Amino acid sequence: MEKRRFVVLDGMRGLAALSVVALHTAQYFPSQTGPARAYLAVDFFFMLSGFVMAHAYCDKLRAGLTIKGFAEIRLARLYPMIFLGVTLGLLARVCAPDGS
Repeated sequence: MEKRRFVVLDGMRGLAALSVVALHTAQYFPSQTGPARAYLAVDFFFMLSGFVMAHAYCDKLRAGLTIKGFAEIRLARLYPMIFLGVTLGLLARVCAPDGS
């Protein structure tokens, strides 16, 4: 069965993610004002992501994909970004000019 791509939902998830990035950027640069109520975009992003993931994995789970197999697939997909985020965060912490 061919999987359907939800282009509009992908775009909405992208806008939600960008609004959260803008909110965090405004916290680091006080001269900028972040988007109002951008914190709500986090909930919206996770809601849309849950729908997209349910659609993507529904057939695989019905075909016998175990929870362990699902976790392995998700970890393999997310681990590179987790590793990159932790590495950049540590570098930013270590290289911070004020030591904080």
